[in-house]
Amino acid sequence: MGISTDPDTLLAAWSKEKGFPFLFASDPDGKVGALYAAYDSTRKVNQRIVVVIDPNGIISYEMRPFRILAAEPYAQLDSAVDRTTVRVGKDRQ
Repeated sequence: MGISTDPDTLLAAWSKEKGFPFLFASDPDGKVGALYAAYDSTRKVNQRIVVVIDPNGIISYEMRPFRILAAEPYAQLDSAVDRTTVRVGKDRQ
């Protein structure tokens, strides 16, 4: 899920236009961003970070900042999601 201080209507339109395979949520006052130490109160925006949360609600991976223009962060994110999926699968056995 992507969380942004942008209005929900803007996020919905952008998501539809780009075909993102995940949901977006609007955080106009930065409360959710502040919970993850991502909210920049000076600029009134959430910083670009990635947090992988497993089905048990445990943070299994964090990247600060998430460098959207480089390939390596996406590979690291894929690996983190795979590790979380494998770990959760083992927990259910």
